[in-house]
Amino acid sequence: MNLIAMLLTSMVAAHSTYWLTHSRKMGPVRAAGLSTLVFLGVSSLLSGGILSSLQTTFYGAAFVGMSEPSRLKERSVLAASILFALLFALLKKIEFVRFQGGVGGTLGATAFVSCLSVYWIQVLIARIIRYRAEYNSNKSTL
Repeated sequence: MNLIAMLLTSMVAAHSTYWLTHSRKMGPVRAAGLSTLVFLGVSSLLSGGILSSLQTTFYGAAFVGMSEPSRLKERSVLAASILFALLFALLKKIEFVRFQGGVGGTLGATAFVSCLSVYWIQVLIARIIRYRAEYNSNKSTL
């Protein structure tokens, strides 16, 4: 249940930040700050043991939503937010966050690794498609 809540929270955070940044023409830092403040305000009305973890997840996933559309489109941001939640859950499970001395730096680094991984997967797929097209066109000319 915790992982599902973290995944959903991460997707909402990244999408809302991305939407505020690119559809509402708000700067990425302001968009991340506004979406995080709204989430913190709403979640402060609730109570629960997982709430602190969800707030941290939301804040970190907002970094994913700060991506530039020339690098990651909306669907790619969604994929990166899912990867972010999975990586962050793993880091929490192995207590890397506590070992490092807190979440400072861990959230941004995890968001960066998530976005970079999705970006390179896109590049790899595009190269495979291009290679196949070139191979098939060369094959048909023989």
